[in-house]
Amino acid sequence: MGLFNRLKGWLGGADGAAEPAAAAVAARPAPATPIAGWSGPDVDDLELAAVVVGLMEEVTAPGFGRLAYEASGFQERLGAVEQARAFNDVVEVLRRVNVALRDHWPAVVRLARLYTALYDNGSAEALYLRMAAAGQQVAEANYQLGVLAERQDRMAEAAAYYQRAVAEDVSYGNAWQRAEQLKVHLPMRAHKASVTVGGVATGAGPGIGIRPPEGFELRHPLGRGGFGTVYVARDTRLHREVAIKFLHPHLTRDGRRTEAFFEEARLVARLGLPGVVRIYDLDPEATLIVMEYLTRGTLRDRLASGRPLVPQAALRVAMALLKTLSRMHATGLVHRDIKPENILFRADGSTVLGDFGVAMLETGTLEARAAGTLAYMSPEQKRGAERLDRRVDLYAVGLVLVEMLAGVMPPDAGVGVYPPSHWIGLVPRRLRTVFAPVLGRLLAEEPADRVSDARKVYVELGGLREQLLARDQGPELLEELQRLAALGGGGPESEAFVAMVRRELGL
Repeated sequence: MGLFNRLKGWLGGADGAAEPAAAAVAARPAPATPIAGWSGPDVDDLELAAVVVGLMEEVTAPGFGRLAYEASGFQERLGAVEQARAFNDVVEVLRRVNVALRDHWPAVVRLARLYTALYDNGSAEALYLRMAAAGQQVAEANYQLGVLAERQDRMAEAAAYYQRAVAEDVSYGNAWQRAEQLKVHLPMRAHKASVTVGGVATGAGPGIGIRPPEGFELRHPLGRGGFGTVYVARDTRLHREVAIKFLHPHLTRDGRRTEAFFEEARLVARLGLPGVVRIYDLDPEATLIVMEYLTRGTLRDRLASGRPLVPQAALRVAMALLKTLSRMHATGLVHRDIKPENILFRADGSTVLGDFGVAMLETGTLEARAAGTLAYMSPEQKRGAERLDRRVDLYAVGLVLVEMLAGVMPPDAGVGVYPPSHWIGLVPRRLRTVFAPVLGRLLAEEPADRVSDARKVYVELGGLREQLLARDQGPELLEELQRLAALGGGGPESEAFVAMVRRELGL
């Protein structure tokens, strides 16, 4: 016999007669101790209301944690309330779960989806932005941010978010179709978002005389550049997708061009670094290179809309790039063409450095020659210095970091030589003081004043990541600590602890 029927019996309504309104109100379950900010269950069914009260008492009790939330009993009860479409009550429970378990992402995702379904666009957007910043279910977060922007007629933003979803997972939902439909609203033309593999821009037509090597089926052209055409292909023996780069037929007659084409592949293969594009095979007779297919596009794709990345995402990319450069520089190799087009992403979201076409070995110093991309060149490259070294790569990393934080680079980026303050001024004001010191050392005009150790910059950016995390989450953490201190009875020791935390967080 359910609680609802028992209550009917107690109130003299066992035969199904309606109870007096006052008695029904009096019979509604309530928590043993009032819960701040909560007026009680929204659901009319008294049995379900009792379930909601029990859930709320659990999630607001001291000590409620991950195991309690994930317990099958808790999930079954919450699922029963949701199945009964008592969505307001589910929201109240999940809101408090997210206070108690700040970074329990399944709970965050569940609440964000519920807000979306209820058209609480502002609350949903805040959670999806938080997910994207933390690198959690990034494709879904950006897709849903696109849906929310589209609901509010912010079409340019919607297109940008859908593009980011595609960059994370090209097959996610109908993100590709939505991005294509809305790209006309973007402030930059679609061709600016071209993907590159080994420096070859996508969107071009197929090459002439392309024939698949044995064991491979060509799927579609991925791009075409000065040296060759890249195709997506299916490896029929290992059952995986790969990228095959074919040297243009008219270049095969030039022995120097052919050797340069394969020397890049050999160089990359010798490195064997996880942060560098993988070379699977090469065939000098067929003049082709088989390499891994990087499914999530390039950093240029993610910046195509002109909108900045969230700081945590920008830091993740920069730190991954610096980790690779640190190991690469240790071998004596300098890349010399660091730019968003040459920073790619694997299916797992990891950052990969590609296009080593102008890389050279460093033996103390590096003899200069015209190479690289003007907008990302260091001052000494632009001045035509006779000798260059690994610091040209770190200067380019600084410019890429500025672009990720600002969203765009000025049109005259490749024209002149500017002091660090010029680039730092592009960074949003709220982030400027945080990033200015490290950007100043990366973007120093004179190589002697510039940092030369990628590992040191990696460590420094790791500190910035913790600083940003503390700044973003500090107020909520402090509020929670104060609540726990109050539950513990307060007193001088609790107050001193809260004061210490406030100082550490800079609040």
